[in-house]
Amino acid sequence: MTDRFAEFMRILGKIIQFPYMTLSEVESEIINEALRQLLDNNPNYGPQTKQTFKAMLERSKNYMNLATEVEAYIATHDVTQ
Repeated sequence: MTDRFAEFMRILGKIIQFPYMTLSEVESEIINEALRQLLDNNPNYGPQTKQTFKAMLERSKNYMNLATEVEAYIATHDVTQ
């Protein structure tokens, strides 16, 4: 397991335990990097959906709001496109 992945898992644990806590800039960048990699490697989402999710990720200030946005998008759009 790489140090970057271990750090991601540590931060993810903090987010799960305290969903509305504020992350440091470094922690946010680690999470964003991991989410972008997960998105790029997911074959179930089409190019348009990936582009939309990346835009959501860039403008999101809070991961709970991001989760709500993503859920709403998935419920109302064909994510295979």
